[in-house]
Amino acid sequence: MKSLLRSALLLIAFPALAACAYAAAPTSPVPYAVALAEAQKVAALNPAWTVMRCDGDSMTPYFGDASLMLVQPSRVSELRPGMIAVYRDAAGDLVAHSVVKVDASGATLRGFNNTRNDPDVVTDANLAGVVFGFLHSAGGDDATSAAALPLAVGKRM
Repeated sequence: MKSLLRSALLLIAFPALAACAYAAAPTSPVPYAVALAEAQKVAALNPAWTVMRCDGDSMTPYFGDASLMLVQPSRVSELRPGMIAVYRDAAGDLVAHSVVKVDASGATLRGFNNTRNDPDVVTDANLAGVVFGFLHSAGGDDATSAAALPLAVGKRM
């Protein structure tokens, strides 16, 4: 019990150190098709909300290949450090990373596992939105239902 309490305290007090202990992306026993159906139910509540597939490992342990995220359109002026935003980078990929800072030129983002900030400045022109929810699954995605979704990557920079 004491070690469990210590682990919980470590997770609360030192999230950066605790997260390093989790190299794998989060998963769930829920089949991908079920997680997708649930995400689409939530997104149907607001026509501006989008469901996106996740790929990459720069944001583990927060999300990974078996995850879906719910994204709400946003403006850079609404972003705050710590939020996860999705933007289109210079290569044309949708990237989901954490906001590091926001200033007059735009927002600076970085993947949780990256050692440096993303090279692209995020502006209203390339910002897709802010992530407001994740659904994790067991993976094994159904290619026909998943292919239609936008793919947001957690890129290593």
